[in-house]
Amino acid sequence: MIWKPYEPVHVPVPMQQWLKENNIPQLFGPILHRRGIMTIQELEHFFHGKLEQTTPSIAFGPAIYKGVDRLKKAFLNKEKIVIVGDYDADGTTAATVIMTVLSTLQKHYGFEVEYLIPDRFTEGYGLNDHNLPRLLEKKPQLVITVDCGVSSDAQIKVLRELGIDTIVTDHHEPKQSFPEHAYTVIHPMITDYPDHGICGCTVAYQFMKAIWECQGKKPPTWVSEDLLDLVAVGTVCDIMPLRGDNRVYVRLGMDKIRSGQRLAFRLMKEKFGWKQVNTKTLGFSIGPRINAAGRMKDADPVVNLLLSQDAAYCEHILAELERRNTERKAAQEHVVEVGMKQAENSPYRYVLAVMDETFHEGVVGIAASKIVERFYKPTFCLSKHEGKVKGSARSIEGVHLFQLMEKYQHLLGNKWGGHAAAAGLTFEDESMVEPFFRALDEELATYPPETWVKIHRWDGLLSIDELPQMDRFFEVLAKLEPFGQGFPPVQWAIEGTLLPGRELKEDQKIGKLQVGFMNIPFAMWSGASRASFHQPQTYYGSFEYSDFWKAMQVVPVWVE
Repeated sequence: MIWKPYEPVHVPVPMQQWLKENNIPQLFGPILHRRGIMTIQELEHFFHGKLEQTTPSIAFGPAIYKGVDRLKKAFLNKEKIVIVGDYDADGTTAATVIMTVLSTLQKHYGFEVEYLIPDRFTEGYGLNDHNLPRLLEKKPQLVITVDCGVSSDAQIKVLRELGIDTIVTDHHEPKQSFPEHAYTVIHPMITDYPDHGICGCTVAYQFMKAIWECQGKKPPTWVSEDLLDLVAVGTVCDIMPLRGDNRVYVRLGMDKIRSGQRLAFRLMKEKFGWKQVNTKTLGFSIGPRINAAGRMKDADPVVNLLLSQDAAYCEHILAELERRNTERKAAQEHVVEVGMKQAENSPYRYVLAVMDETFHEGVVGIAASKIVERFYKPTFCLSKHEGKVKGSARSIEGVHLFQLMEKYQHLLGNKWGGHAAAAGLTFEDESMVEPFFRALDEELATYPPETWVKIHRWDGLLSIDELPQMDRFFEVLAKLEPFGQGFPPVQWAIEGTLLPGRELKEDQKIGKLQVGFMNIPFAMWSGASRASFHQPQTYYGSFEYSDFWKAMQVVPVWVE
């Protein structure tokens, strides 16, 4: 790992003037510029973007009009609609979005609506041969897939032959072509929709808005605004880039969570003691608990929780999710521990494949991420069960997993899918594993050497001149939220001498940082073991203000 400053950028004079007029310190100019905010219009949208400025649902083109027409037919004919979703945070929030809207409209039209979330362990991902019988037992007349469906044309064909139409709403890349037997496919990559980096929940949200927008009407606020908390969770937990519309959705969605409008999130805040709501809250508190349901068992309780207005019922489900999350942590620790040891002795140089029959398949994706953090190589974490090998993969910058796996799918088979940074896969036979990873390793050997060096870039050096205005500094820094994929947290460097304080744990220190003539309360978490008292050092990391410690805290920290 190497820390380097970003290359200097020239901030245009109009941008400098705008920052000055809006009382934003000039040191934030280069930070915004290198994150793609380069014009007055982009600055206005970044800091003051409004929901009405986001892309309308009709940008999906004829496909979404066709979907709305089919929905209206189902309403008028009082058909039974079944929603099929994924078991992760994006899929369950997407299912909740459509259930919320259709359940409300159901009271007026009298049609039926229910949902089906596949069981990860007995049925697998998306609409497939294993859960098709369970779907048919529900006797649907219209099926809507959310966060899945682009790889289910065989099953959609069966439904069509039975007289059942399927509307696919998804955002995943298809392995070959989009399902030709679907009634319509609402997907950002098919049309001229301007943003391909949206999650499944956003596609579902746009589809529901389209019920009104396709008629030239404005959706009611309970659709256009009140569902944004779910869109925010789906966007952050599915690691979508926080740019453009996504940024507006997440910012406004976090406002909805703060307001406590949804009982589930209000109870979570009380139960888990959130001091604030930001992308960390979504990614590291809400997301893990929602995902724990599908990782350890079934994800039905999540949709029930997000829909419910019964406090006692929600408390019961939250307790169950917390229990599953505790189980998830224990299973994850085991997979990471064993996986790290295997990775240290990997037979491959450029790819890591860790595999064991004791691995819980619900946590292999998280474990793969942990292994990537340490070794900085594309990592496949696989569980063996009854002759099959199933798992998840996580990648690094510069290695597009989907394209890589697509190139060698003749060695892999048909059961795989994913994105640039993450994928899922199943080997029908263990003998397929070694040839596949040997081929990947040989392919990755042709990548340039810099691919394998993780470079952290820091944005600016905090000097003695900025420190007296730290209140304003943290105020502006907070306005840059949400941080995440595509809009990374601001990384700073600060030079100073750490004065004696106390060590909480091996990697945590609390003290004061002497910078020139000033002593600043300073808290360090990850990486603090490299810090020494009474020694001038440079500290790199993401800085924020801690109300708890009444100090500037830096997470994670690198010390030189």
